[in-house]
Amino acid sequence: MKRDILAEVISVEKDIQQCIEAEKTKVRDWIEEVRREAEEELEKEKENIKASFGKVVEEAKSEAEREASLIIQEASAKAGRLAKLNDQILSDIVMKQLRGAVAG
Repeated sequence: MKRDILAEVISVEKDIQQCIEAEKTKVRDWIEEVRREAEEELEKEKENIKASFGKVVEEAKSEAEREASLIIQEASAKAGRLAKLNDQILSDIVMKQLRGAVAG
């Protein structure tokens, strides 16, 4: 009778070990699946960030080009106005500035 009980205990113990091993396998598989999904999501996010960054850089570049173009246009217009001034007008302006500097 003791041998029957011992055999039964050993049999149940083997069944428990098999269940434990099966659960370990399930957990390992689940962990691997979660890891794979996380890596895929990370890659998608990296691509989204790269795309967003590229868009921001292009927008900044376009804005800088527009601002530079405006600065060049303003400078060109100012240079054109100054080029139209004759020497007498320039002399008068310089003399007026000098008188103001000496007086002040």
